[in-house]
Amino acid sequence: MGRFIFIPIPETRPEFSVRHPNHQEFISDLKLFHKSRSNYFYELKPYYEIPIKPWPEFPTMKFLGDFLGEQNYNGYPLNSYIPHFDPEFETFTYGEGSHNKAKSLSTLKEGDMLVFYMSLSPPFKNRAKGKFIVAYYTIEKVFDYRFGTAKLNFNDIDERIKNNMHIIRRDKEPVIAAGKMNESRLFNHALQLTNEKWEILPNMLKKIDWPFNTNKLIRGTRVLEGRSAEKLKELIINHDK
Repeated sequence: MGRFIFIPIPETRPEFSVRHPNHQEFISDLKLFHKSRSNYFYELKPYYEIPIKPWPEFPTMKFLGDFLGEQNYNGYPLNSYIPHFDPEFETFTYGEGSHNKAKSLSTLKEGDMLVFYMSLSPPFKNRAKGKFIVAYYTIEKVFDYRFGTAKLNFNDIDERIKNNMHIIRRDKEPVIAAGKMNESRLFNHALQLTNEKWEILPNMLKKIDWPFNTNKLIRGTRVLEGRSAEKLKELIINHDK
């Protein structure tokens, strides 16, 4: 129970779809850009070419694209897009380009916990069962290229964030958080946080000591402090072991 497959959102520009007429030119330019500056080679694949470890119940499911059906996005099949792997759970980085979220991310400091939740639904069902906590980072460092004084230099990318999609897609002013490798984790089994109406489950309200007036989880960032933060941290680090 609780097993899940993490399917990232698609890269938003149509050129990131292999069906787009300018795809090859766009991707080649992206690869040459990084090759000439940092000597990195990024192998960018669409959903339908990215293999996954299938569950026993789905022995024939071998690619992320198999779970996307016939959906279209910006006029092209969704499974033909390159996914935006962010957060990424190989080196535990997470970046933001939008102002408000980037601003929140920039306030994190070493030792803070960044918790990720997402909507999950049964395979091939459109309706999500609720919001589930799926991963966390214990912050090692925040690379702030928007609100801080440092400027992003693509000729000298810090090794710690070279795998982040905001670097790969050449964002000029991202804010990127890096989690401690031995204190960050993607769960094998998700932890349900809300019901279908995004209302915090009663048992979770008690366990977390939810400090807000509303029990509904609205879009955006929530910051827990003090006792609530400590109780959430204890719950999460002991989950799924």
